[in-house]
Amino acid sequence: MDDLSMEQQKFQFYYRNLSRQEAQKQAWLQKRRPENPLPEPSRLDSFLVTNQIVNYCNQINGVAGQSFSRMYLMKGLHEK
Repeated sequence: MDDLSMEQQKFQFYYRNLSRQEAQKQAWLQKRRPENPLPEPSRLDSFLVTNQIVNYCNQINGVAGQSFSRMYLMKGLHEK
């Protein structure tokens, strides 16, 4: 019986220390976050990506518009 109670005490001691270390780790992380804030993302990068997407969309619209024009022209010629 004494062995069992000693083993239980060891486990309890281990888990108590584990929870204490986790609490210390969380406190340390909370303290460090304000010291090293994340930098604000660059607006230039997002502006460049947005303009690139706009250019791609315009190119797709141009090609699709030409294709639809040809398709309707061919349909009209085929019906006659």
